[in-house]
Amino acid sequence: MLQTSRIHAPVAGPPARTAHVEPRIQRITERVGLWWTRIVLVAALLTIAIWSFADQATGLKAGLAVLFAGSPCALYFATPIAMRIAKRKARDAGVDHEDLFTLDTVFVDKTALTIGHPEVVNVITRGITENELLRIAAAAEHDSENHIAHAIRNAARARELSLPRATAFVETVHRGITARVHEREIAIGNFPLMDSLGVDVGLLQGAAEAMRHTGKIVVYVAIDREIAGIIAVSDAIKGSMPGALGDLGKAGVHVALVSADSFRTAQAVADEVGIIEVHAEVTPDEKREIFERARRENRIAVVADQTIDVRALAHGARIVTEAMRDIRENIWLAIVPAAIGVPLAALTIIGPIAGAAIAIAACVAVVANGLRLRRVLHVRT
Repeated sequence: MLQTSRIHAPVAGPPARTAHVEPRIQRITERVGLWWTRIVLVAALLTIAIWSFADQATGLKAGLAVLFAGSPCALYFATPIAMRIAKRKARDAGVDHEDLFTLDTVFVDKTALTIGHPEVVNVITRGITENELLRIAAAAEHDSENHIAHAIRNAARARELSLPRATAFVETVHRGITARVHEREIAIGNFPLMDSLGVDVGLLQGAAEAMRHTGKIVVYVAIDREIAGIIAVSDAIKGSMPGALGDLGKAGVHVALVSADSFRTAQAVADEVGIIEVHAEVTPDEKREIFERARRENRIAVVADQTIDVRALAHGARIVTEAMRDIRENIWLAIVPAAIGVPLAALTIIGPIAGAAIAIAACVAVVANGLRLRRVLHVRT
């Protein structure tokens, strides 16, 4: 699910590239354009006043030349052209471009980073064989739809284990499940579940922590409230993730990992892909609160899980990076000719026609640079 907040009221995180509706770069360009217009008007009036002492016609001609040469039209073209081209490119590439230029934070669920095929990679038992532990666990998890249950059932299927019937199935969100198999009480889940049932996991806790340090999800299995073993599940990180997250970072987008897994598991995954901010052992309500806190802090934020490809966000970030470079170039292409033309016009070195030619040339240069951006985006994205 992709949740996006378009901030009219307060969104969360470090980079302050916040937005009301338009991107910060557009507001800056408009502010610069406003001040530049004032400067040109003042320069034109001073030129007219000074030259009028000698000849009124010369003063009016010089003032008109200053206005033409210092026209801010090209400056006001600088941002919209690049943004329009970037958004069209994003749309053509299938990237949601609604908040392309205002996005500053991505809260990534761990499921958005992995390939989506969790597997049982380790089984440690106490007083029971691995096959028997998997057989009982798979039977107990028969009615569960979470990814850990799928991995356990797949492991039992791969070993061709026959599964007994389970009854009294109860699933507790972010804790685990309980069921009855062969009239024995089975519990599979994390430490809080075991603790609530009075199960002592001390003998296997060290092994569980060691596995979590490597990014594995570890669940305890208890039979009749006695610890019987642990099952470690791992879902490989997509090979493209470090690069994709790096592209987001280069575009100034802050990335945070939000996971229901233990802190050590979440931290290991974050270290692997280069994420610094980690929120672990987070419930659905807490995840919503993190996002809402982001909104209150006036940031445009996105929450991505397994239904959103982070690579699409990274692709959009690459488009934004190229567009921002183009906007900066456009600002220079608009300002430099005007900055040269205004004093030349004020000194009557050039007239109104030459001043108008400078303004037109600046507009053409900005538009041409925008068209060049379209070719650059076609090649690089």
